[in-house]
Amino acid sequence: MKIGFYTKWNLDKGRFIGDQLYADYMCKNLLRFENVDSAKLYAPNKLPKEKLDFMIYLNDTPLIKNWAKKHIYYFQNAYNEKGSVKKLREISKYKFDLYLFVSEKLRNISEEIGNKSSLLVFGAETSVFYPREKNPKYGFDVSYVGSDVKGEEITIRYIIPAVGFNFGLFGRWGPSKKEMLRYMFFFLPKYKKLLKRLSKGYISKENISILYSSSKININCTNKDFKDFNAITARPLEILACKGFLITDDVPYLRDFLGNGAVYTSGGEDLKKKIRYYLEHEDERNKIAEAGYKKVINGETVFNKVEILIKYLKELL
Repeated sequence: MKIGFYTKWNLDKGRFIGDQLYADYMCKNLLRFENVDSAKLYAPNKLPKEKLDFMIYLNDTPLIKNWAKKHIYYFQNAYNEKGSVKKLREISKYKFDLYLFVSEKLRNISEEIGNKSSLLVFGAETSVFYPREKNPKYGFDVSYVGSDVKGEEITIRYIIPAVGFNFGLFGRWGPSKKEMLRYMFFFLPKYKKLLKRLSKGYISKENISILYSSSKININCTNKDFKDFNAITARPLEILACKGFLITDDVPYLRDFLGNGAVYTSGGEDLKKKIRYYLEHEDERNKIAEAGYKKVINGETVFNKVEILIKYLKELL
């Protein structure tokens, strides 16, 4: 089988955006199977030179018939509830051979529209995310990797409570270019100015797994749109794959999925209390982190998800 993944964003040497990086992980795992001849990531600046068996589209782009025999749309992103359904209806007009989803609720909506649809949730790439030797440089009480995209309410509720501890914050924080045009830095909300000052900036893929392994507590919060559709992002799984201890927002679907492999919080004062408690109880932290690690490596890896993908592809042949 010759398999491609298509992103609408140009590929930049040595740097991937989220969906490109995950597709790259999937390609590497696909090549471990004997019946896969090739698995590559394509983009506007890197188009296929031969007809493939399957092209898997990562973004809302029309299918190009001469690229492959079969065309699959992988709906990985969440918009607001109305926006997701609207986007799905728009994509449905292209008549892909299969639609894949990280959300069972969206998969069911797609089936109702009349699309052939299946579930393919995220996994952790264990060649990148695995337990590392603890590094004092990243031995924070609490850590978070992300960017300022989840809105004021979620940020204040689930990230600001960590500020009073030895907090390792990484990623793009502070005003976007759009915000800078809208108003001067002086008028930014206080939380934006605070997190911009605290952020240690970009962290490499290599060092993220060291951070997850070394921090006493890793925190996570879920985008509202993913909550609406009971979808789990890759980040909690990647933290657990590093045997990192995780405190995450209390989303019923996430709690059912991770079970005793994580600690759940309503944010605010509850998050502060739990941070204090688990900083003082290392044995409990390690026991929970071990349970989360076993949950991931026993079925929630990218390799496990690629096995499911190959099954779907065979059914299309």
